[in-house]
Amino acid sequence: MKIILWLSKDQFPNEQNIPESLKEREDDEFEIRLVDGDIRSHKKYYYVAKEYPNSLVFLIDDDIYYPTDILERSLQQYNKSGNSIICNYGYKIMRNADGNRKRYSEWEPLYSHTESESLFFGSGGGTLLNPSKLYYDLTNIDLALKLCPLADDIWLNVMAKLAGLKIKLLNNGLIMPIISKNDTTLSSVNNGQDKNEEQLKAVEAYYGKIF
Repeated sequence: MKIILWLSKDQFPNEQNIPESLKEREDDEFEIRLVDGDIRSHKKYYYVAKEYPNSLVFLIDDDIYYPTDILERSLQQYNKSGNSIICNYGYKIMRNADGNRKRYSEWEPLYSHTESESLFFGSGGGTLLNPSKLYYDLTNIDLALKLCPLADDIWLNVMAKLAGLKIKLLNNGLIMPIISKNDTTLSSVNNGQDKNEEQLKAVEAYYGKIF
């Protein structure tokens, strides 16, 4: 097993810019990688999918508190479920009477075990997947940045839907974010400025009514 932290050289031009508290933790199992350019949250899956396409990958964010057994339980469920994607938080895609989806802001958060065609997983809450099982556009980063520049979770859900993968949500309860008073988070931008809805419409215009 290897833990890789992907950092953009736009924020960390060289190793001297990385906090010592992180550098001193590097060993055979924990590695920090500096990459050119900044593909924002898409760093989470893109580089590891390119380098380890056939490996099991567990995606997490750096601003959430996770249960200590989240990886163990996710792996156990994956082994029971074959090629499913295992996630630890998500949303129920709500629909109007005509069957069309409601706006992203109207979707209901989910916190307990769910298997449903209407499940939309949040990638950073702890998501276990095999990159090679997702749709072949997964690492088409130019297309991903064109359609979903700020929403890797929308892109990953599209790739899962197009590949016909089942998605399973584990029981975890409420997500506990790490709060920073002076920080503007990606989720606050996407949700507060309705960017998620814009990006959903972009992928639907390109791929059709996936959701």
